[in-house]
Amino acid sequence: MNIITLNETMSTNTALKEMLRDGTADIGTAVYSPNQTSGYGRRGRFWHSEKGENISVSLALAPYEGDELISLTAGVAVLQALWEVCGGLPLKIKWPNDILLNGKKLCGISCEKIFVGGKQIIVLGIGLNVNNIDFPGELAETATSLRLATGRDWDLEGILYEIIHEIHMHINHLPKEQVLKVIQQNCINLGKHVRIINEGGLVAEGIATHIDADGGIVIITKDDTPQKYHSGEISLR
Repeated sequence: MNIITLNETMSTNTALKEMLRDGTADIGTAVYSPNQTSGYGRRGRFWHSEKGENISVSLALAPYEGDELISLTAGVAVLQALWEVCGGLPLKIKWPNDILLNGKKLCGISCEKIFVGGKQIIVLGIGLNVNNIDFPGELAETATSLRLATGRDWDLEGILYEIIHEIHMHINHLPKEQVLKVIQQNCINLGKHVRIINEGGLVAEGIATHIDADGGIVIITKDDTPQKYHSGEISLR
């Protein structure tokens, strides 16, 4: 793995995509910055990052068998990395791949597929709140960090390398069935009343029952009909 560190960047995802297009990066490259000023997550939403306190990293990955589960696989990999480094924290996954700690968002993951020179590349972006203690506005109610939850500082570099290691281990070696098993065991949405929302508003609501083999979440609506969704924002009612 080739890790490129940028002292400051607007977005590690954007920087990595530019490098892929101009040939200064290739599959296997990771771009990391301790100061990401305009990061974004899933659905293009702004990702708050505090200078020198968080992990912002983007990885260029080759398509692989089972990459329709890339979002879920990335979530499981980050979950495993945090278990390895931080021990038995009460971490959960919010479908498809947000990592929650004590019910608040700790980590966001985005996944894009781009074409460069006729070659498809997966750009995986990870934002992890590590040592920050202040969140602006409404984020103070919905987000958390490792430091806020544990009362201690954490080594950014150690967590970064563990995340990169687990991403590659899971993508190259973990069977799809195992990814789905870990999701089923640790998904905070399952068994609860949820709402599926997209840009146009509410799509559906009901009881989330399981994650299907293709990564979609299945909910039972009020007329007892099972419906499966692959995208959209999910919220606990």
